[in-house]
Amino acid sequence: MKCNRIAHFIGKNRKYVYPKIQSPFFWKGFRVGFCLLSIVLLLSCGKSPVRQQLERAEQVMETDSRAASAVLDSIDSSALRGEEAALYALFKTQADYKSYKPLTSDSLPLIATHYYGTKRKGYRAALSQYYLGCAYGDMQRDFDAIDALLRATTLFPDTTNKYFAYSLFELGKLYMNHHMEDAAIEQFKRYRHSDACKTDSLNIGYADYYMGLTASYKDDDTLSDSLMRCVIHNKQLSRSYHATAYHQLARLYFYHYHDVEKASEYTDSLIRINGKETSSIMLLEGDILLAKQEIPSAYENYLKASENIKDIYVRCSAYKGLSKTAPLLGLTDSIQSYVDHYSALLDTIFSASRQKEIAEIQDNHVVELHDKELEARHRRFLLWVGLFGVVVLTGAVITYLLADRRRKAERLRYENALDAIRQRQVEQLAHEEEEAPDVAGYTEEPDEETELSNADTESTSPFISLQRERIILYRKQFAKSEWPNFFHSHQADIKLEKKMELSRSEALMKYIDELFSELFVSMLNDNHELTKNDLEYCAMVMLGFKTNLMAYCTQATVHSYHCRHGRMKGVLSEEWYQIVFGKSKNRLN
Repeated sequence: MKCNRIAHFIGKNRKYVYPKIQSPFFWKGFRVGFCLLSIVLLLSCGKSPVRQQLERAEQVMETDSRAASAVLDSIDSSALRGEEAALYALFKTQADYKSYKPLTSDSLPLIATHYYGTKRKGYRAALSQYYLGCAYGDMQRDFDAIDALLRATTLFPDTTNKYFAYSLFELGKLYMNHHMEDAAIEQFKRYRHSDACKTDSLNIGYADYYMGLTASYKDDDTLSDSLMRCVIHNKQLSRSYHATAYHQLARLYFYHYHDVEKASEYTDSLIRINGKETSSIMLLEGDILLAKQEIPSAYENYLKASENIKDIYVRCSAYKGLSKTAPLLGLTDSIQSYVDHYSALLDTIFSASRQKEIAEIQDNHVVELHDKELEARHRRFLLWVGLFGVVVLTGAVITYLLADRRRKAERLRYENALDAIRQRQVEQLAHEEEEAPDVAGYTEEPDEETELSNADTESTSPFISLQRERIILYRKQFAKSEWPNFFHSHQADIKLEKKMELSRSEALMKYIDELFSELFVSMLNDNHELTKNDLEYCAMVMLGFKTNLMAYCTQATVHSYHCRHGRMKGVLSEEWYQIVFGKSKNRLN
């Protein structure tokens, strides 16, 4: 009655109830509460283990790239998808590049660039393009590298980022390699004035070194001179950079400034740094000594430089110097030989340069033919790969069929052996029924002597022998399963009394139940108080499990199995106790 009155009141005063629910304050509060609940749910979601490993690799990347590489190597990359796959590809490329491993493939950086794209500015999108350019640089694909690095410079959201500066630096080196000196110097200057060079002397040294080399290529002697001096005074750079700087300065002062003494000083410093005189140094030293009128020493340097069989340009210049110094030393017999060698090497250099030009022209005209040849070769390769795949697949199928046939034959032998045991058990039961007394309700009371005789012979009764034969078959079948190898590989865990994973434990118990199913039925017929755990315990005993292995497999303790052994004496019959434990339960142990 009261409920009806309330319903009547709400229906009668509907306009006073619903406006409160439909008020803007209600819905505003509802939206705020929903947003807060969504934030809580998002924060409660933990990060995946793979994502945690990727973040760990990113954290140590700048300080220890080898440690980052080790973290990444522990990840199964074949199962990654989406952003995790892109992050793995980016960080793996970054770790290899920072560890000075040559990048021989663009597959990983392309995964990252395809995921992050090029439509929006973003740090990881730009970083992916940067390392794609580095990969192409290592692969000698300079034009693709320039394209990727230029794209990277447009994607960095912050131009003060050090990787933006590194992109400029790599672009400068590529421009320098292709004789675009003005563009290279421009990139090196931008890199030199970036934040990456403000506090890092090593980065400053790299900028000065490559800018000085580029200036020397375009004959800007003043800029090259000042920058190479900066390189010499930069203690953060390695000895190889200092050696190259001294060599450039010695050539600059001798061939351009004609300052023999200064060139000689730089040459001496170069020899001290290298620790030995190379053929190019001997050639330069020979020119300096010739300018100093030290003819015998100059001749010796030219003679040593001419022994360089790898650099044809050094040998040609050395024979030119020998042809100049030989007349001054009175070696008239050798002059013609030196001139002939010089002329032959000069013709070879000229011929090689002409052949290069001709080869470039020919390459431009035979591109289409070359592409067709590559396409035909590709088709042949695919054909051979297909044939090889068919052969491998056929071999795999044949191997599988043979293995399956072997398993079926083995299973058939196992079933035949069990059938033989079953037949013998049926015959034994029939024989016992024939020997039983015909008088119903009559049972002969055995005397004490008969009981002792039965006790002596029950260990060899036919029933026990048949069940033991069955157990032997079960053991052989178990030995061929995966479980013995599994236990062998987890010996340390078993010794430390650890526990098997629950899923593996359930799989093992299921296997044991299926293996001993017939024997369990016979045991339950004679021992009605047995539980499922008791049956599995008996099965493990019959398989030869020790108590520590039982505890490992069933999440139980070793002590509990000692107690269960005592329980079996009160539950199992004498025959079944002998079958399971191999001894009489009435015997003192």
